[in-house]
Amino acid sequence: MKYSTYNNFVKYKDNYIAFNALTMKFMYIDSILMKLIKGSQPEHLNNVHSDFYKALTEYGFIIQDYDDEYRKTVSLMNSIFNEKDSYRLIINPTTNCNFSCWYCYEKHNNNKMSEETKKKVCLLIDNIILNEDIRHFQLSFFGGEPLLYYKDVVIPIANYAYNSAVKNKKTFAIDITSNGLLLDKTKASELKKIGLASCQITLDGNKENHNKTRFVNKGADSYNTIIKNIITAVECNIKIVLRINYTKDNVYNLQPILDDLAILSIEKRKNITLSMNKVWQETSTQLYDAVKKFKKEAFNFGLTIPDALLEDHVRNSCYADKINESVVNFDGNIFKCNARDFSVERCEGHLSSEGHIVWNNLYKKRNESRFANSKCKICSIFPICGGGCSQVALENKGKNYCVGKDNSEDKIINMFLSKNCIKNE
Repeated sequence: MKYSTYNNFVKYKDNYIAFNALTMKFMYIDSILMKLIKGSQPEHLNNVHSDFYKALTEYGFIIQDYDDEYRKTVSLMNSIFNEKDSYRLIINPTTNCNFSCWYCYEKHNNNKMSEETKKKVCLLIDNIILNEDIRHFQLSFFGGEPLLYYKDVVIPIANYAYNSAVKNKKTFAIDITSNGLLLDKTKASELKKIGLASCQITLDGNKENHNKTRFVNKGADSYNTIIKNIITAVECNIKIVLRINYTKDNVYNLQPILDDLAILSIEKRKNITLSMNKVWQETSTQLYDAVKKFKKEAFNFGLTIPDALLEDHVRNSCYADKINESVVNFDGNIFKCNARDFSVERCEGHLSSEGHIVWNNLYKKRNESRFANSKCKICSIFPICGGGCSQVALENKGKNYCVGKDNSEDKIINMFLSKNCIKNE
């Protein structure tokens, strides 16, 4: 018998959280038991404390000498990546936007999906839905700001997909990533009727800070319109992911956002999920306490806070890691990741005239890079980190890198508290 490579022991208060990242099992042990683990081989531990040994074995902290945990983890990851019963198709009607946020990585050129590309997209939708393995079809709109071309691109494609899914008896849902400025009651109601389930909308802090970053014309107020549209969407029973892009300049006064949503009933507020995201150019590492404070305020207000167990990025992997996911750009070029720009260099394929995706060599390199990092083989959190998403793996192919160890102890503590329904005071 041997100790698992994926054991983690994190000091919490006066004791220790024991966590195995492969079995996803937790134990809360005192310092005496911790010393037994550190000072004893499994066989000796069995002689000293057989009940503790039995529990460690049952939960996967102690395993057979012949167990290949890395192989099991890779097998788990492949089974998740290769799930075939659902498909997520992301459409970029445009990469243009009505805002010019200073931190945005996209180039907002004046472009729009053509009629020819729309026809190809509709053929692709049919090809996906007619696949016998597919039970659920998820249609996502991204950009740019997708609602800039609501009548020309979004509604025609959404209606086509809805009708195709109904005709072929497949479950269907729509989600949109939008800045929220154009999501008025008419659009929200129309989209809800054909399957709009959720919409991610971003605020850059309270009204004063938001309007400094997100505006059509400098000095204009986009904040109040977006808040109004969020409330309208929630009243239409559309779930909202409220993304707060924070920096050291806007994170310390977020309470007014909650005040502006207070018109919603407690029950309706649950339909808003808070997503806190540090702007990628922000270098400060001292913002954790402010984020934690606002999350607590938002929870008490009635918003939904993402479960800490979602920090398991293998079992809750990025959609771009899945074989049944693709991004169709306005020009018919195909991508996997939409967290990068849509330049020709990042293109991984194209859409044929028959509505089939023709992948290129970059797509093949993405798949080849998944398990190329030797550091991951001996990392204690590999089964919940996965070495980062496939985009990170692709960009770091040939390097021994690590994306998961930073703040891993905090993540384990939060996962333990969530798993055991314990409030972190």
